[in-house]
Amino acid sequence: MEGLRDQAEDALRRAATPAYERIRRDLEIEGLPDPVRRFLAYYREHLFDPDLNVSAARRELEIRDNSVSTEFGSWLGCTPSHYLRQRRLETAARMLAETDLEEQRIGRAVGFNRYETFYKLYKSWTGMAPSRDRDDPASPLDLPSWHRVFRGELAPEEAEQLLAELHRVYPEAAAAAGGVDVPLQKTVVDGAEYERYHAEHLWEGIRGLAFEDQQRQVRGYLFQSTVLFDLLREKSREVGHRDRTLGIRIAELALGSLDGHEAVFGDKIHDLRALGWAWLADARRLAGDFEGAEADFAQSDQQWAAVRATKNLEALATIQLLKGELRVAQRRYPEALELLNESLRLSRLDADSEVRAHALVRRASAGQNLDTAKPLD
Repeated sequence: MEGLRDQAEDALRRAATPAYERIRRDLEIEGLPDPVRRFLAYYREHLFDPDLNVSAARRELEIRDNSVSTEFGSWLGCTPSHYLRQRRLETAARMLAETDLEEQRIGRAVGFNRYETFYKLYKSWTGMAPSRDRDDPASPLDLPSWHRVFRGELAPEEAEQLLAELHRVYPEAAAAAGGVDVPLQKTVVDGAEYERYHAEHLWEGIRGLAFEDQQRQVRGYLFQSTVLFDLLREKSREVGHRDRTLGIRIAELALGSLDGHEAVFGDKIHDLRALGWAWLADARRLAGDFEGAEADFAQSDQQWAAVRATKNLEALATIQLLKGELRVAQRRYPEALELLNESLRLSRLDADSEVRAHALVRRASAGQNLDTAKPLD
């Protein structure tokens, strides 16, 4: 038994080198806020302690300000708990590849008290169970890292190294100018595509959960763009045509996905929240809750009135369109026409604007009904 423990400890020391190196690099980020720096230093000292979690770290560090999670996400691209899981799972992947230790022992070595927890997280992270990952024929590439690429979990310099390794193993990929390599470079290094992939992966993982669990999951991820917000807005309209109540819930998730993003979006957060409230109002319109829609539009107007340097007129065009659609549903056609004309005016510079197309269709419908319809009581 003592020999197995020594073997596991030696294997852990070797496999953990990249994880500790990542923490070291992150600690050297210029301008890193002190609470985030202290969190990373604590992780470095206790990375594989089975009792380590975010709550325990905050207690030990006497950090009471909840904004530390927001700062952590803004600087490092993920929550503190997600960062901890990444470092542990990448170490486990190396132990699986480099040793004959059983999976249960590896899970415990990297800090998971229960094998079931390790199994579930590892499978979600790599796409394969620990045993299958080990039993499959060895690949010349680091497959778990490639899974992480498309979830947006690699720093640019790590992605560069991974791409260089791909070119070394498969020179034909490097020679494919304008083919495989260009979009691959864009996805791996520039990060232009992986956030959408990550958002869709998150949605697939939470769509069957209870609403409260969905809220926690959505608020636990900090994207560097509006990709999750946009995806959830799309889903709220798509689902809302089939299930009105569920459409409202998803629109509420879209609005909640902005929480904690103030540092990422700055003044633009007001534009996004105004749009989020308007989208929630539209979901209520589809459900026939006109009173609730009016209340949500009032919240949207309040966000839009917030002081900031510039305002996104395309967002305002969308909001005016959604207000116009509510007025059409209420048979208040003169008001609808005024709002839809304003939406068209705001979106006129974008000839391909989807908002403009919808506004034109809605305006035509409102105009046809203007002379014959009576307002709803």
